[in-house]
Amino acid sequence: MKATRKNLLEYVKDQYGTQPEFLWEKYPKHGVLRHPSGKWYGIFMDIPGKNVGLKRERADILVAKCAPNEREELLMKNGWMTAYHMNKLCWVSALMGEADYEEACRALDRAFLSITAKKPAPPRPPKSIILPVNPKYHDVAADLEKSPEISWVQPGNIRPEDRLYLYITAPVSGIVYALDVISAQPREEENGSRRGRATLVTARLARTYSPPVPLSVLQEHGIMCMRSARTVPYGLQYELEGRI
Repeated sequence: MKATRKNLLEYVKDQYGTQPEFLWEKYPKHGVLRHPSGKWYGIFMDIPGKNVGLKRERADILVAKCAPNEREELLMKNGWMTAYHMNKLCWVSALMGEADYEEACRALDRAFLSITAKKPAPPRPPKSIILPVNPKYHDVAADLEKSPEISWVQPGNIRPEDRLYLYITAPVSGIVYALDVISAQPREEENGSRRGRATLVTARLARTYSPPVPLSVLQEHGIMCMRSARTVPYGLQYELEGRI
C-alpha cells in the first residue's frame, strides 16, 4: 500500500494524538506535525513538482525528521528524496502516492521517538553564592533567632544543596551567615509591567561568622563590590570554609 497524506494523518492521530497545524495562510496545505514538546517531527507540503525534480504540476510530500544513517537507507527506496526546504542531513522527503505506507509509518515513528528519547540536560552541580542582603528590608538576624531555617523569595537561579553566603550591607558590610539550601521552588514575579524569574528559597543556617568577613577580604579575591549575587571564587571559598 502506498503512503498518502490521508492515511498517514490517520496513523499519527491514532498513534500519537497528532493533529496537523496549518500555520501559513499563503500555504494552506502545509501541515506541521508537532511533538508534545513543541518541536516538529514532520511536515506535509504541497509544492510545485519542479521544486523536487518531478515532471508534474504538483507534488504532495511528507518531510520527516531522521538520523543521518536512516536518511541514507530511505533514499535508496522508491518514493524517497532529499529533504525539501529543511536540513538535508537530518530530514528526508517522502512522495505521497509513491513511498511505501509501512515504511513511511516507521519513519514517522522514528521521528517522533527521536524527540521523546532526548534526555534532559543534567542538573548543574551545587554552587556557592554570595547574596547581598539589605537589613532595612530583610532582618535575617531576627528571622534566624526564631528558627535556623528561613524562607524568602530570591531573584535568580538557586538550587537545593547550594551554599549561600549572606553579605549584610551597610552598616555591617560583610558576610555574616552561611546557609545551605534545602528547598528551591521557581516562580514568576511581577514588578509593574515586567516579569522575572525568582525562587522561593528555604535554607538552613550552617554557620555564623563573628566577626563578619569584611568587603576587603572579598576584594582580595576580585569581588570589588556587592550589589548583586556573585559566585564564590575558589580561593575565597577555601578561606571562608577555613575560618573559625
